[in-house]
Amino acid sequence: MAIVTALRVYAVTGSDAERYFTAALSLSIATLAISYIAVFAALHRLRITPPDVPRPYRIPGGHLSAIVAGGSALLWTVLALGLLVWPPTLPETFAEDRLGFELASMLPLLLLGAGAALFAGRGRQARAPRPARPGGRTESMTGATWPDSSSAAR
Repeated sequence: MAIVTALRVYAVTGSDAERYFTAALSLSIATLAISYIAVFAALHRLRITPPDVPRPYRIPGGHLSAIVAGGSALLWTVLALGLLVWPPTLPETFAEDRLGFELASMLPLLLLGAGAALFAGRGRQARAPRPARPGGRTESMTGATWPDSSSAAR
């Protein structure tokens, strides 16, 4: 996937090394920002989904402080990503070519997003429970087994 993305960016930049470097640098910063968005969004979810799990690290100020810290970091990261992909002024190497810059920025991100969606869909299929086996046990594609709820009630 990385090679395909790199070749597409190189083709869109017109085989100009300076433009390619600018586009590749923007793309690497954008993908890093996307990963931070996932981390900051997970902060809130992981604090509330399993509430009884002991947590070795605490954010001072409790739940409200975690929401404020994670929310403000998430907001700034989304803002930075937006300005990186749609900058008010173009880099020097793309001086009068906004379409070229947008293609060099957005096309690889769209390809990465499509790959991530495909990966997530396949993962969801792998975690889906299979029908109950004889003996009242359910098994997922990952090999995890657990008692079937219908056989436990018997």
